[in-house]
Amino acid sequence: MRIIYLLLLLAIPVLAAPLPALNPEKPLEETRLLREPEGELQLLELPEVLGMVEERHPKLLGANLVRGIASAKVLEKQGAFDPALGVASTYQRYNSSSSPGKPLDYISNGIVVAKQDPSGIKWEGGWLNTQGFPKSPASSTGDVGEFFLQAKVPFLRGAGINDKSIALEQARLVEEQTLEDYQAIRLLTLLDAGMAYLQWNASVMQWRILDENQELAIERAKQVAARIEAGDLAAIDQVEADREIFKRKELTLKATREVQKAALKLALYLWNSNGQGAGVPQPAQAPLQLPPVQRFTTEDVYQLQLTALAERPELRLLKLEKSIVGLDKDLAENDRLPQLDLTLRPGYDAGGNGVGFTVKAGVELVIPLATRGPDGRRQAALLKLDKLNLEQVEMIRRILIQVQDAASEAEGAAQRLEQAVALYQKSKELEEAERTKFQFGDSTLFLVNSRERATLEAALKVLTIRLEHSEAVILLEAVTGQI
Repeated sequence: MRIIYLLLLLAIPVLAAPLPALNPEKPLEETRLLREPEGELQLLELPEVLGMVEERHPKLLGANLVRGIASAKVLEKQGAFDPALGVASTYQRYNSSSSPGKPLDYISNGIVVAKQDPSGIKWEGGWLNTQGFPKSPASSTGDVGEFFLQAKVPFLRGAGINDKSIALEQARLVEEQTLEDYQAIRLLTLLDAGMAYLQWNASVMQWRILDENQELAIERAKQVAARIEAGDLAAIDQVEADREIFKRKELTLKATREVQKAALKLALYLWNSNGQGAGVPQPAQAPLQLPPVQRFTTEDVYQLQLTALAERPELRLLKLEKSIVGLDKDLAENDRLPQLDLTLRPGYDAGGNGVGFTVKAGVELVIPLATRGPDGRRQAALLKLDKLNLEQVEMIRRILIQVQDAASEAEGAAQRLEQAVALYQKSKELEEAERTKFQFGDSTLFLVNSRERATLEAALKVLTIRLEHSEAVILLEAVTGQI
């Protein structure tokens, strides 16, 4: 038995000095069960962990890169409106139509700068010099050449709405969507990290409570051995004392594994500035206290629901998606219109043989005889908008219920906590009373152990409810978009 006893002692990691007793006069979250860490080992607080996740987690860094890709797409679509410079030089020798067999020739040089405006207007400006006998439809210019400015202005189809301008506007909306996507990913990542942190911290608190309970059994076994030796207790009480040690050590070992699992889970969210894992958090880094209890009234829930509707990125994403589809609808409706374009080209023909001011004007009208293509695109866009409107109604309802549910869970846990703390205090009083009776020989070791187990169960219940409350609060922060 002594060999097994020693092996069990070695199996329990010793992480701190002897622990102070639980104080029934204080809420469990205020009972410090661990000394401040020494040296470079610092406590991990929840705001610090969330800040580290937001700044360094690869998932959020990757979401930022997606935003950069969307910005590059905007730049790409802006390229459709980049100006272009064209330079042309032509020489042609041909047979004269008026005097067959007589060759004619001409030389033409020109420089043109062209640009399309998002409004649909196409601009051209430049210089043209044609000398000799140009073949139709070209014409001669003065010795210096003709300087001109031309504008082709749409009045119906393509006026303010065209495929290039719509593509640019949609790219900008997609860029805004990536920002909202980032916010949605951020909320979920911080929520998961916060949950992992709370569970890790609570697991260490549970381990410390069980470890203290184990040490109490070990100390009592020593006292029982001394009393047996003095003839104050029967030898069978030593068996009872040793049996209780084994039971409590088994619980402590199980709790140790829970700490390891929770620490490894939390480590997934901890990264250093070099993009490497920051390591597995140690039990000595746990603050061993959970966030303070918060209460929520009906008015609080109402205000939180309004906040959620204003802050949740999913609703803004849906609004942007509706804007993108709306642009598809606008383009389809515009493409159903006739094409009516005005071309105006004033210029000045300079130099010898120049004629001075020149002008070219024209109107082009194209009436579609069928618009099945635009009609189909318009109908599809309208149906998509109907679908998005239904999704919006459902999403608003879901968000309101999520807020109400999280607030109800937090408030319910706070109410249960009051009862659990009261039960813990009563259990502690009975434990102390039973221990006093045992010291005076008016009770049995079995009853003392039973009272201590009841106190332990009550303490763990308090911890469980406190964890549930803390998880509900951080969930409430996430579903209202405020984490």
